[in-house]
Amino acid sequence: MVVVEASAAGTPSVVVRGEDNAATELVEEGVNGFVAASASPEDLADAIVRVHEAGGELRTSTAAWFERNARRLSLDSSLDVVAKSYTA
Repeated sequence: MVVVEASAAGTPSVVVRGEDNAATELVEEGVNGFVAASASPEDLADAIVRVHEAGGELRTSTAAWFERNARRLSLDSSLDVVAKSYTA
């Protein structure tokens, strides 16, 4: 949930693409951060530079992303989904 917590503070995320990295599902490219193609220094640097170049607009966009998704990604919402799965 680090992406969600960072977004709550208007901080864009950089995550690494990988089949076991579920955090990539939370990052909308250029909206609340960027997904690095790999963990190589070059790919990570590229993603970090993109965040830097996007500047304040990306921070504003990240905060707006959080506002749109906060309820859906909250612990209460997750618990509701699990509880409903047991009653269905």
